[in-house]
Amino acid sequence: MDRLEPSQGYSSLGLVVCVAYLTSTIETSLVFERPTASWAVILAAVSGLLLLLRPIRLLFSRNRRQSQKYSAIPLNDVSGDGRSSSPPLLGGPSNSQPRSRLKRWLHRAFLAVVLTIRVDMFRRTGSKAAGGSLEALVPFFIALADRWSKVTRGHQHHNRRHEHKATNQLLATKPSSSFWLSPLAYATVFSWYGALAIWYSPSSLASTYISDQQLGSLTTGTPLQIVGAALDVLLAIYVATSLELSTNARVESRDESVHSVGLSFLIATAACLVLGAADSIVQEPAHVFYQPENFAPRIVKIAFAVSFMTFCALHTISHSGALDASLLILCTGSAVTLAVKTWNPPTPFLDAPEFRALIPLGFVVGLILHSLADFRKQWPADAQGKPDRPKRRWSLFHLYGLFFAIQTLLINWGHAEIHVHPVDILIDQAKQQHDTWLKTASASTSLADATRNYVARYNMTPPPLFDKWYEYAINQSSVIIDEFDAIHEDLLPFWSLSPAEIRKRTKEALASPLGIGGIQIRNGVASITGDPPGTHRWALDGVIAMIEKFGEFLPDMDLAFNLNDEPRVSVPYQELGRVREAASLGLANHRTKSPSLKEFSKNRTEGWAVLPDEPLDLGRFITLSFQNTWDFGSAHCPPDSPARTNRHLDPNTFCASCAAPHSSGIFLSNWTYATTDICHQPDLAHLHGFYLSPSAFDPTQHLMPIFSQSKAPGFNDIRYPSPWNYLGKARYDPTSDFPDPPFAAKDPTLFWRGATTEGYSSHFTNPSGAWRGMARQRAVALLTNTSTPQPLLLHSSSSSQSSSPALHYAPIPPATLHSRLSPSALFTSITRCTDPACAAQQSFFAPSGTGGSHTPDFQAHWRHAYLLDLDGAGFSGRFVPFLRSASLPLKSQSLFREWWESRVRAWWHFVPLDLRGQGVWASWAYFVGWEGEQGDGEGRWEGRREVAERLAGEGRRWAGEVLRGVDMEVYLFRVLLEWGRLTDDAREGGKGGGE
Repeated sequence: MDRLEPSQGYSSLGLVVCVAYLTSTIETSLVFERPTASWAVILAAVSGLLLLLRPIRLLFSRNRRQSQKYSAIPLNDVSGDGRSSSPPLLGGPSNSQPRSRLKRWLHRAFLAVVLTIRVDMFRRTGSKAAGGSLEALVPFFIALADRWSKVTRGHQHHNRRHEHKATNQLLATKPSSSFWLSPLAYATVFSWYGALAIWYSPSSLASTYISDQQLGSLTTGTPLQIVGAALDVLLAIYVATSLELSTNARVESRDESVHSVGLSFLIATAACLVLGAADSIVQEPAHVFYQPENFAPRIVKIAFAVSFMTFCALHTISHSGALDASLLILCTGSAVTLAVKTWNPPTPFLDAPEFRALIPLGFVVGLILHSLADFRKQWPADAQGKPDRPKRRWSLFHLYGLFFAIQTLLINWGHAEIHVHPVDILIDQAKQQHDTWLKTASASTSLADATRNYVARYNMTPPPLFDKWYEYAINQSSVIIDEFDAIHEDLLPFWSLSPAEIRKRTKEALASPLGIGGIQIRNGVASITGDPPGTHRWALDGVIAMIEKFGEFLPDMDLAFNLNDEPRVSVPYQELGRVREAASLGLANHRTKSPSLKEFSKNRTEGWAVLPDEPLDLGRFITLSFQNTWDFGSAHCPPDSPARTNRHLDPNTFCASCAAPHSSGIFLSNWTYATTDICHQPDLAHLHGFYLSPSAFDPTQHLMPIFSQSKAPGFNDIRYPSPWNYLGKARYDPTSDFPDPPFAAKDPTLFWRGATTEGYSSHFTNPSGAWRGMARQRAVALLTNTSTPQPLLLHSSSSSQSSSPALHYAPIPPATLHSRLSPSALFTSITRCTDPACAAQQSFFAPSGTGGSHTPDFQAHWRHAYLLDLDGAGFSGRFVPFLRSASLPLKSQSLFREWWESRVRAWWHFVPLDLRGQGVWASWAYFVGWEGEQGDGEGRWEGRREVAERLAGEGRRWAGEVLRGVDMEVYLFRVLLEWGRLTDDAREGGKGGGE
């Protein structure tokens, strides 16, 4: 290669741009979500581009020859008999022979097989097969193969160098007697620090997803990474060999090689489609009800980027060799990864490990070695004294050297310090927010005030018999009179439906056999309709027990209650927009025609009767149990939200961008945002049983009038107080055997007992084990069997004596954590699973023959100062009694919103924890304290036990005022009055009893 063509620089730049784009998007792309379709499109796009290159070049060459047809031929270009040589045949003169043609097709088939295997690894195992940090070793093995080839060929290659220059671009470098000036030296440095960069890149925090390491097993992830990296090395070497240049470096020869690669990609495309079709026949596919938003255009973008990257990579390999191309890819990927980490740290004030600064510094060292080796090669050695490779070719590497040097300085630009603990701030803010809320929630002191505040808050008059509700609330000493925003939120969409349509959909729900129970109210008396299963009859009995206290004031109506733990109604985003518009029109119509509805209609019973010829749609509900339901559960999110556009495909990595919007450091700072909005949290798809594999999930996309004890974010169920709490299924009832001592006398243990009821884990639907991502299993593993250091916010040892000591996050090894803090978190039973998932959980969670079968008396909780509440399959049956005790509840970010959500304030009545678990240890250590060993550099924190006692007292006092059984009655009374108005024809100006 005597001179660098301009196209070489363009191809290198194009390679950099494509790699940078793919590095920044591939982890959240849909390639692994819909692998068969995605990879078929990508492979087809690559093959199409490569196959079109030769016809395009031939077309331009033909036009150029025609334009030069009558040009004079210089004498110094004439040779032999004066005849111009014919255009060379594909691959040279011997390509016309059948044996040579067969050989070419065998090469193409071999490359297609390797490509198919590599793509199939992506397709079957998702991001785990992407290679991870092992991909960074590809340049090292290419350099190793390069050096091995030189050693074996030795002087034979050197003597034949002028006869066959560039026999293989992979072997385009001179053997060096000095290791440090050889390609193997800088490739080793690049690969080592590239592996560190990729390994470190996901986050400074560790995911709580139960890893292979914790299970003590080597599953498919690691072997596939090894095989994947090996296949990449093989592909690079084989393609470099295929791009062998002739002595005269004929362009036609390179075109033929690229054309052959394109044919290999085409064969791999067909093979990918065949394998995907075979899988769909052999295995029962999971039913996918939702295609991700803008799936086609997004895959087209990825396909275009991969196609152009492949073209640029082939061009770079043909001119610079496979080693330089792989190093360019590695430098680009590492630069993008480190840049994101440097400029957008995952957690404010969370110090990175010290070795992080060595990563860009290592790349600087590698680039220096690379430049020295290149300088040595460029020393004049041929007859003309010209270097083999011009310096211009290394401009990109020089730029990377400058970039990594700057990044090294930025990382070492000091460490962020804070002097006030975030929890101190969060507690102060919570108190202020609660006090402000309480002033508006209980402002009314008379019926006139309550009516006026209702109109001001909800822009409409109260429902009929509002005076009876107010009287009942006052008689029950209800603190909350004005703030019932949860009811307004739940019922607002139903203003889009006419009363007749609501009644019709209620009949359809009650006729459905999928976990719906009915209650009818006639003449003020509530009764169960139909024959609900005995295991769930308690829920309906509890509702009737509440209604009995105020039923005389309710109109005749039928109610459909969800008997499952999981919510039922989720209207997609586009439809929800239309529903809201229609609801606004419905409310406006009500304000105009019936601004003050005083009474309910007298003839309501007839409207609830099922007529013989009345058409009912009984197919509104679908069954999505035992499969991932994220697409269904996030369908309410805007199309451009992370939940709809991104995929956090590797649950083994911590999603910092998912937690950051509602976090302060590693502490959960915005409970409301975290629990009501999943649209910024795509990682929840793999971190909760409700999305991973719910046990009983029969939802609908239609706006159905279903009453549920809780609902997930974005769902449209109508919440009501849980009969579980009302009936005291898990009550706060200390006894002499199980007393509730004062907080100071309690055992300072973080305590939890429960069963694996969050979701269902089946090997058939999720071979890797859905249980590994469920919140309960992750929490127990984090507290009893964590394998990664956990950050605690401590005073620095050097500043602990100052008046305002600095705080820093110190990663504490698991063994040290468990030796000084002893949480007690155990499963009482392993359930809702099939083998081998059941056996795996039994082995992992119940070591030393404990069996995990001991179920303590519920009243035994009160001896522990810190009580952990974790999500199950639905509403929490234990959180209310926890609040009523003298202990301090620590509640994990709940996916299920209950009727009391606006009444209880995080960081004032309980301690909130992120569902990802990154702040569990640090939040607990804030109260109990931490004393580091002398001289170990960990630091210390003086526990705030008095603060814990204060929060426990506030929660207990407040629960005794607003979470009583009578408060549940007041809430349900108001819900049913509002619902009575919604289902009354008089609301639209029709004939009603009040007219």
